Amino acid sequence: MVVVTTKEKLLDFLGHASDNYHVGFAALSLLENDQAKSLLSELTYEVEGHQFDFLYLSGALQTPWAQEIILREFRKMCLRTFHNEVFEIVKGYCERTNQKKALWDQPWYHFARFLRNALSHQGYFTWFDDDEKWLPASWKGKTIKKEMKGTYADTTLFGYKDALDMYEEVRNFVAHGLA
Repeated sequence: MVVVTTKEKLLDFLGHASDNYHVGFAALSLLENDQAKSLLSELTYEVEGHQFDFLYLSGALQTPWAQEIILREFRKMCLRTFHNEVFEIVKGYCERTNQKKALWDQPWYHFARFLRNALSHQGYFTWFDDDEKWLPASWKGKTIKKEMKGTYADTTLFGYKDALDMYEEVRNFVAHGLA
């Protein structure tokens, strides 16, 4: 995790997180394209001395049921990563700069916190009994309630567009509500 020490760097990091979310959806667009799927079998990528080849992936994407699973799980990974990075980097900055109260007072904060926790724990809502004092937690007409403990946080509660909407609220808070 990146340690951000200035508001300017925090805004930069938030921009990078948004860019990465969009790159993920650009990749999804390519993975749904027949020409790109066949090209994958010819491509490799090297990182840290490891050579990745995509022959298996290319073949799997040619099979409708496998493609559906691969693309669905990739979309969910994009959502998890985006939400969690945005939440954690802002939370860490607020803790390091003694601005936790300003963060906790945001109308989206507890909803985002419970969601981050679920997304980080195999998609299921889980919390300590002491955290129940913050429930229900609502944002934009969506609510996380005590009765939801142990249930799966699916995209009907918080979808891909919701992640962008929350990002804009968080970014606005950082730009105008933090020092």
